[in-house]
Amino acid sequence: MDINNQKRTTRNLIRTRLQQLNPEEIKNQCIRGNIRFIESDLYKNADEILLYKSTELEFSVNLIGEQSLKDNKKIAFPTVINPENSEMEFFWVDSLDEKFFKVGKWGIIEPKTDLVKVNVSELRNAVVLVPGVAFDFCGNRLGHGKGFYDKYFNSAEQILSDKKLKLVGAAFDVQYIPKIPANNFDIKMDYILTGNLLNKFSKQDQL
Repeated sequence: MDINNQKRTTRNLIRTRLQQLNPEEIKNQCIRGNIRFIESDLYKNADEILLYKSTELEFSVNLIGEQSLKDNKKIAFPTVINPENSEMEFFWVDSLDEKFFKVGKWGIIEPKTDLVKVNVSELRNAVVLVPGVAFDFCGNRLGHGKGFYDKYFNSAEQILSDKKLKLVGAAFDVQYIPKIPANNFDIKMDYILTGNLLNKFSKQDQL
């Protein structure tokens, strides 16, 4: 089976598992994970937090966004700019008020594009919460197959290597699995966050 078919099979498996989660468990895992992250040094030492607006079966990071504003951290969310070329940009928001957001591609809530765009090269000490279909024990991420996050952060390779930007996969427990198929261009996470853990991947893990 080639890697694309392996990815498709894994996506179907994880989506089935997600659909079996009950609403109370979804809520509880998100709350536990958000609190775990907010109490971590990773969060406390960050100047900027890049987030996302979760869809129905994605791990919600709403509490992290709310706390970040209270703690005077800068926050930003992604917007799809060109779906055909898998292009997205992050935009800074000063509030989570709905007036700063719109319904974008695939029904995802996104910041309006008349806001200030994030310049990755100017980030000082940023943490990015990254959604995905699945994450594995080596820091690999399996997305929905469109490549938006891979393209965006591969273009920020120097910032990633300087550790000014840390990528945190955010997921339910059923999405964190031993191994997923990955290509060389698939971005790797620095950390994984679930309802039950916040772990940093070592260089050995990522080999």
